[in-house]
Amino acid sequence: MSKIIGILAGVGALNWLLVVLGFNLVEVVFRSPWLINFVYILVGFAGIATIIAAIKGCSKSCGSHCKVCDMKKEEGAEMVDEDEYEEEEKMM
Repeated sequence: MSKIIGILAGVGALNWLLVVLGFNLVEVVFRSPWLINFVYILVGFAGIATIIAAIKGCSKSCGSHCKVCDMKKEEGAEMVDEDEYEEEEKMM
């Protein structure tokens, strides 16, 4: 998953935690209603991308390709454990 998507999803999660505690970080920082809505839209799309990545079992939902995704293609879309792949790579 791209860093930007991860950061946006994290900001959204953090903001929801703060909302429960009575503080809305997005409204405090941006103040403008259209800008607040724009941030919420970005965070929403980041959340969708994060969910898709979790369902697919891939850490790259942004369209870029990683070695794990390339291995999946070579093995006929067989699921590959990313941690297992990293351990094999370290041994080489």
